[in-house]
Amino acid sequence: MSTVALLGAQLAPGFPTVDADLPGYIRFAHTLDHARLPRAGWYGFTLVPALYGQSLWWTAVAQALATAFLLFRVARLFRWRNPLAVTLAIALACIYSSLGIHAAQLNPDIATPLLFLAIPLMVMSRKKVDQAVAAITILLALFFHLSNVLIAVPFTAFLFFWSTYKRWSSQPRFRRLFLYCLSCTILLWSLNRLTGVQNGLSNSWGAFMAERGYSGGLVRRYVDENCVAEDEAICQVAPNVRARQRFLWGAPVKKLGGVVDNPYLEKFSLDLIRRYPGAYSLAMLSSAVRQLFQFRVWRDGVLLPQHGLNGLKRWLSAEDRSRLTDSMRRLAGQKRRALVMLSWEAQWYAGIAAYISLLGFAWRGGRNRFMARILLTLVLMNGLITGALSGPMGRYQARVIWLGFWILCVAALNWAVETIVSRRKGRGLAIGRPRPKMITAYRTLRTARRGT
Repeated sequence: MSTVALLGAQLAPGFPTVDADLPGYIRFAHTLDHARLPRAGWYGFTLVPALYGQSLWWTAVAQALATAFLLFRVARLFRWRNPLAVTLAIALACIYSSLGIHAAQLNPDIATPLLFLAIPLMVMSRKKVDQAVAAITILLALFFHLSNVLIAVPFTAFLFFWSTYKRWSSQPRFRRLFLYCLSCTILLWSLNRLTGVQNGLSNSWGAFMAERGYSGGLVRRYVDENCVAEDEAICQVAPNVRARQRFLWGAPVKKLGGVVDNPYLEKFSLDLIRRYPGAYSLAMLSSAVRQLFQFRVWRDGVLLPQHGLNGLKRWLSAEDRSRLTDSMRRLAGQKRRALVMLSWEAQWYAGIAAYISLLGFAWRGGRNRFMARILLTLVLMNGLITGALSGPMGRYQARVIWLGFWILCVAALNWAVETIVSRRKGRGLAIGRPRPKMITAYRTLRTARRGT
């Protein structure tokens, strides 16, 4: 039932949600060449079985199953053992947040929330199956998205050193987790170098760092101060910069050589940082803070555009191409109405409720306080790191903010179910037999009399 709820957003239009990066991932799975990809393409291997099976539904269903399994296991760590409450909470999170989009979307964004669920599962669960599933999930998440590396390695390092400083009894588990994440990162770096990523992690860091300077007004300031003549490449796009055109995916970067493996943009972004260190740092901080409160996405806003569809045609069967085209056509006229979320405002309120629930459990969560602190820290790190390095975008924080809303829903539903069940049991005991406290008191008195 939970898997069906997670697939609900995909069943409505009749095709899994895809985006413009999908053709690149599929091409990498066949060529193992990162030359034209702005990011690591290892997610493409999840699509190979689907392509040989002539359907992309296999990958969507596998992602939904993995998400449902980890949610149930983490719920047991929180000691919320009622399956009905967990299932209803997943359904509510699919309706009011972006869980229904990201769980089965053919995009590596789902790897980030799965990483956040796997880290506490690997540390706190004593079951070998849970630890094995968590280890596999962490490995895949680090390979699928660069931001996961930038979040997981510093966070696990902090847990290890803090547990060592505080002399926690669980320090060996934090040490193993940190060393495991570090080993996976080294393996990822080595494989990326072998497949064409020059620095081992990203082919497009120069373009994204230049975008940070552009959004903070530093590129325009640089152009005004230095572009007397068109001696430098950036001066050739000065009219585009002054007109405030879209920089990263627009005309300026295209004229400068593109996003992928651009030595000029790498040199230019480092020059911006050296010239304006304070202003650049302030621009990154502002972008990071704004990202924390951008967590709303449209269901039809994550479908691939026409150029992406053209790149995907060679990899899809005729039937899948027809279904995808029909799905895009049906969603084209629904720009103001989402299929999953009730409204744009509902996502906003759900996101604020998610932050409040994580803060509440982290502060006064009792036995669940440590788990809530881990999830809250990871969610905040996701917003700050992606906002600072890639710029504010709704889907970056939307892919993880639903964790807090799901925790709020499952806690409330679990309490309601347990209250109803206990009241029904209490009514049954009241008919014809004493209450449990009376039984305990009677047995205690009888034992005392026998002792005397």
